[in-house]
Amino acid sequence: LLQMATGSPPWKCLNFQSIPQLLIHVVTVNGPPPLDSYALTPGLRALMTRCFAFDAALRPTAAELLEDAFLADGDGARLAPEPEPSRSPTV
Repeated sequence: LLQMATGSPPWKCLNFQSIPQLLIHVVTVNGPPPLDSYALTPGLRALMTRCFAFDAALRPTAAELLEDAFLADGDGARLAPEPEPSRSPTV
């Protein structure tokens, strides 16, 4: 999400000199990339903060993300359509 919204990969603003430096940073810091470095709306920032939760048990599932207010359009409708109930063929 962050890269799609900004055109830059997470943590790029920290200017690491190598991939190993980046990997060590990611696994030792218990937090998201510095989101203040990007011009994000409050709703998108909140959504990304949820996605970058360090504890995997606290990260939302894809289904939970679809319920996020940021992904709802202006009238509160979901962007993803509700699945239609399966219908049995009639004879």
